Amino acid sequence: MVKEDGGPQTATDNIFSSRVKPSITSLNYDSSPKVFNLSNFDLSKKQVNLLSLGLKFIPTPTFNSHEVKQDLKDFERTLASKNFFFFHDVNEYEELSMETPRFRNKSTWTPREGRDKFLDCFLEAVQRDVDTFQSPKYVKDNLSKDERKALTNLRNNKEIVIKPEDKGSAFVIQNTSSYIHTAMLDLNNNNNNNVYQKNDYDKTPETVEKVTLVVTKMLSDGDIDEKTADYLVPSDVKTSRYYTLPKTHKDTDVNGHLKTRPVISGCGSPIERLSEFVDFYINPEIKKLDSFVKDSKDVLKLINSINDKGPLPPNVAMFTIDVKAMYPSMPQHLGIEGVRRALDNRSFKKPSTGNLIECLKLCLNENHFEFNGGGGGGLLKFTGRR
Repeated sequence: MVKEDGGPQTATDNIFSSRVKPSITSLNYDSSPKVFNLSNFDLSKKQVNLLSLGLKFIPTPTFNSHEVKQDLKDFERTLASKNFFFFHDVNEYEELSMETPRFRNKSTWTPREGRDKFLDCFLEAVQRDVDTFQSPKYVKDNLSKDERKALTNLRNNKEIVIKPEDKGSAFVIQNTSSYIHTAMLDLNNNNNNNVYQKNDYDKTPETVEKVTLVVTKMLSDGDIDEKTADYLVPSDVKTSRYYTLPKTHKDTDVNGHLKTRPVISGCGSPIERLSEFVDFYINPEIKKLDSFVKDSKDVLKLINSINDKGPLPPNVAMFTIDVKAMYPSMPQHLGIEGVRRALDNRSFKKPSTGNLIECLKLCLNENHFEFNGGGGGGLLKFTGRR
């Protein structure tokens, strides 16, 4: 049996089971995106068709009156704010000044009612329409009953994990045991430059304290104002989560393990906003480096500029390289010193280089996360190098 590209099929998953090893085979050759089933679970035609709808497909939601009311409030505030600032000089308001970078919590300020009777009349009419709206007894579903059932079955099946592939738009179904095993191989790999360190407890609260101390120092040094400090100080945080994306475009390793890309999702973590802050000040300096390349299009422009100068000399060859695990393999202290030198070359050194470096160290060293790989033993805690 062969794959669509004509190459031989390779065993990739279920490598830890005594059953026959499955192959990377698309279950829906004529549709896009593809669905790759690497598990022991036999997908029904309805389930394959459902997954073939793709990552961006959204099933018809149920009517939620609370969400509608909140959306209406947001709509009223947006109109009232636009109306207010349309008749005022925006330069009078600090919140809209763009002379210095702004890191601000989302404003909850709303102009008072009664400023514009026409706007108030319109909003009252919209409110009446919403209040008298009757949810229809029947809303046409964009999924059939069988597809809804298939969705429920897939969601409730704890024996499989469904992830998007690393490059592309396909869904990949893996055995949960295989998914966890492959992830733990990466997390427990002692030869992986000590990228991950297992912890006995969640260090997220400690990180909150460290970030708060650094932000407080920047505030006392005059590097940031109070509103920026309020934005950067962590509140209502959660621990980062670790997961992997399968690389279906690559062959398995020598042991037959599926290659994956590890991802640490830091959304809502204590260092999320601090990372955004540091990134804002480092990015302009990166673009000044001779080796800076923005993206693939930038590379093509560079090649064209070389070609415009005429043919290359006979003893010159162009080549590309790919560094395995580049970021974890970089000596962190050298990277920090490189950033320090770049920041020292700024014409306007605010925030100070020293404070930005302390922020950078926190972002690199306080990257705590958890992974549900305990096999019933709960979430495992780790710290990862960035």
